[in-house]
Amino acid sequence: MSVQSGLYSGATFLAAPILRYAMRRKHQKMSAPASRLRERFGHATLPRPDGTLIWCHAASMGELRAVLPVIQDLMSRRSDVHFLISTTTQTGAEMAEKLGDRVTHQFGPLDLPGIAARFVAHWRPNMAVIVENELLPRLTRHLSAKNIPQVTLNLRPSRTRQKLPTLAGEVLNRSEFITANSASLIDEAPQMGLSKSKYLGGADLKSSADPLPIDPVMAADLARQIGNRPCWLACSVHPEDDEIVLQAHEKVLQKQPDTLLILVPRHPDRAAQLATMIDVLSLKHMRRSSGQGLAESDQILLADTMGETGLFFAQSAVTLLGGSFGQRGGHNPWEPAVLGSYTLYGPDVKNATEAYEKLRKIGMAQMVQTADDIASLALMARKSTQKLDQVTQAGRALRGQIVDRILDLI
Repeated sequence: MSVQSGLYSGATFLAAPILRYAMRRKHQKMSAPASRLRERFGHATLPRPDGTLIWCHAASMGELRAVLPVIQDLMSRRSDVHFLISTTTQTGAEMAEKLGDRVTHQFGPLDLPGIAARFVAHWRPNMAVIVENELLPRLTRHLSAKNIPQVTLNLRPSRTRQKLPTLAGEVLNRSEFITANSASLIDEAPQMGLSKSKYLGGADLKSSADPLPIDPVMAADLARQIGNRPCWLACSVHPEDDEIVLQAHEKVLQKQPDTLLILVPRHPDRAAQLATMIDVLSLKHMRRSSGQGLAESDQILLADTMGETGLFFAQSAVTLLGGSFGQRGGHNPWEPAVLGSYTLYGPDVKNATEAYEKLRKIGMAQMVQTADDIASLALMARKSTQKLDQVTQAGRALRGQIVDRILDLI
């Protein structure tokens, strides 16, 4: 055990009561069912399904969407395979629970003493798939001790790996293979004591995903309500994005008074806070969750619902993706791109730098830094996916390799 591994084990052991308390508060805050809190401490609330079980751990919706094409391909090729999907968020849980009767969801277990053993003893997975950025030293060590193969998919940039390269290397070395969402990340391998041969490839799996679902009846109804009005979208908006988005829309309205902004907060429970900000600016809005139709006087559609993001991408020729005006690293640009929406983004997109750059090069994305920048581009009438194939081929090819390798391992 390395020094970094020992420090992690000791620190988390001593901090276990604090971490457990923090998790209880977090679980309650995200409105997750109180009866399912115990899952986070390794206590299963459902039986293990019979047959081959692959455990897939994805923190939230973004990570789950990244690996969803692989899950779907595996289920189509092996009818006897079931999936246990664990997430840390309620939104991720709701997404997983819509994937059919061959998928079981549990909240992800804390990486604390005793919890890993309890979790693995109940579920007895035939394989573990860790998605993107989760550093789980105890759980991965316990899987290795039980000779359960594990893989890491769509690894993305991480400050934790930079600060604790030895610990990260020990965890990643337990994977049979690794894929990264950018070929440049493979260059980190020597710093962590890994061979570059451990990596199966560097391409973003999110680029191979199918477009987000769109209900045709709801799409027709929304298009009817908007009519011929100009429309732009601000999606996955966080608190640090709010001000610049609303300032930009005020500027847009000065040029084109009948323009509609579809505003989608990353977390719908922030809708009340956003509604207050909109009212302070004396702008008129309608909350999607109210079920009411848009009025001609409404200047903002506050989309505080779940599962409709694809609908809004398809409706809007231009999308501003949030999470890029603070230090969050941005969100997945492939989702608007595959539905033809031109993507604007702020200065911080470190989570998917290569994806944004590829889309920028083919004329489907552009960085903006000010409200004036956004306002000048918000009403561009362009909507096309013609050039996407050339940048999504690598993701589709890697997806096929991953499925083949996982089937070999189980």
